[in-house]
Amino acid sequence: MVLLDPDDHYEGLIKWARELRSRGFASQVALDALVVVRTAEEALDVCAG
Repeated sequence: MVLLDPDDHYEGLIKWARELRSRGFASQVALDALVVVRTAEEALDVCAG
């Protein structure tokens, strides 16, 4: 999953997801599936492979 976050709007959500990992509610594999990018160009590059 690619999350476009140019202005750190989702910073709290990302921090919360990392806390879930540290508490055992989410795996590192699940967090690794989340790619946070700053620009649409980066998002397209990630999607292209």
